[in-house]
Amino acid sequence: MELQVGQAAVHLNTVPDATVYFRLPIALKWRKLKNTMPTKKTASQTGWKVYKFGGASVQDAGGILNAAQLVQNAGSRNLLVVISAMGKTTVALDKVLRLAWAGDATEARRALDEIEAFHRAVAVELGIAVPPFPPEKEAVRPDEQGHKSLTLKAMTLLQEEFDQIRASILKREQELARREKSASSEGERQWAASALEPGFDRFYDGIVHRGEVMSTLLAAAAFENAGMSVEWHDARRLVFTDATHREARINWALTRKAIRTALLQGSATVHLVQGFIGISPEGHPVTLGLEGSDFSAGIFADALSAESVTLWKNVPGVFSADPALFPDAQRLPQLSYREVFQMANYGAKVIHPKTLSPLEHAGIPLRVRSFSDPAAAGSDIGAEDPEAAYPPIRVRLDGLLLISLQLQDLGYLGEDHIQQIFSTLGRYRAKAYLTEIGLMNISVAVIMEEGRKDALLDELGMGYRIRYNEELSLLSIRHYNDQIVKEIHALYQPILELRNRQTLQCLYTAEQR
Repeated sequence: MELQVGQAAVHLNTVPDATVYFRLPIALKWRKLKNTMPTKKTASQTGWKVYKFGGASVQDAGGILNAAQLVQNAGSRNLLVVISAMGKTTVALDKVLRLAWAGDATEARRALDEIEAFHRAVAVELGIAVPPFPPEKEAVRPDEQGHKSLTLKAMTLLQEEFDQIRASILKREQELARREKSASSEGERQWAASALEPGFDRFYDGIVHRGEVMSTLLAAAAFENAGMSVEWHDARRLVFTDATHREARINWALTRKAIRTALLQGSATVHLVQGFIGISPEGHPVTLGLEGSDFSAGIFADALSAESVTLWKNVPGVFSADPALFPDAQRLPQLSYREVFQMANYGAKVIHPKTLSPLEHAGIPLRVRSFSDPAAAGSDIGAEDPEAAYPPIRVRLDGLLLISLQLQDLGYLGEDHIQQIFSTLGRYRAKAYLTEIGLMNISVAVIMEEGRKDALLDELGMGYRIRYNEELSLLSIRHYNDQIVKEIHALYQPILELRNRQTLQCLYTAEQR
């Protein structure tokens, strides 16, 4: 639905035949309107394209303006833009929530104040708001007609996001105070503040997801100020999932229906939405896994039958290795979905592995381009491998924990043992990158969050003889050759080495990096 206020077009996300309440910026009165849906369009008729901008590409006001320029240059009638949280905002919000969860509400609020000051400074630099910022009356830059359009909505909703985080911190503070009174031992008090406590992941999602909302609100206002017809969407109303917090699984049927309903009826040329987030059946925000904004781009592309997806990165494409670690790394101009999926699952950070499945299923090409050099060739990803063979592709991961388990009694390691072991790893959010299974033993190299290791080892140690090594590095090499094997053996003395016909994996100590 579009409402003309003076010369400004305000786009509201509504469902067919819904009763809509909103506040007119000029009259400041509540009005009741009936929403009607225009003739439904299909994605194949409208030619949708999807752009995704990661945190590095929108880390400051200049990054948002650069994204606006890239969107304008696209000249697409129907462009869906997925935007991540700005810079290191997700990491900063992670700090806030962990402080609050552990009971340090004062430091949590102080850390949140810094995040808010940063976003408001960006708003000033973008010309969206001017200081000072009294909480009861947001100062907003008027447009040429003296009316407040998407800017008012953006700054009002931005304030609401910070208010919601502060409310979560207060609620946690009150909860811990109640549990402190009722706790019968120091152990109970420590468990209440532990990240292993069952409510932690839900609390995590309730705060961390808001960084994506903040960035898209600023970007939407900036895009409108640049002269674009923009509609801002809330992924918490579009991406439906299960209740698996921090790794939510998509309800594809509900999600496709919601996205098509919201976007195919709109009249804007540019649609902005958050990556990384969705909504659970209980109506609580969830996240799709770290770096999940790429996956969000795939979700929206699937629902819209998009012509293409472009990921705007801080590198000019997909490389055969991290250039910061391997100076001889080369750009790969063409790759298949399956090759990139393998790379991502071995730990390459350039694309989230879940992104590939919906794109492959729908046959949607994926492009990786540099936001600082958009004319550079980049990398194109599709169904086919390149005609020429791939060079050796190297992925290095640091900070792994190698856990070796052996049966306590004579017997064979069976399917039930393996299932139980990996179920336990999953509960502790330990992601496996290398696995070796023997007759009576299994070794798994994992990466996991700080603070969970001891509890995991204690639980596994109840059923198995256990040994472990910390702070290891894993080098995975796709399409290795004899020369690569010789070089690896000359450089490293692996603790564990595995290979199949296409991939060589070497696990070694940090001292050998």
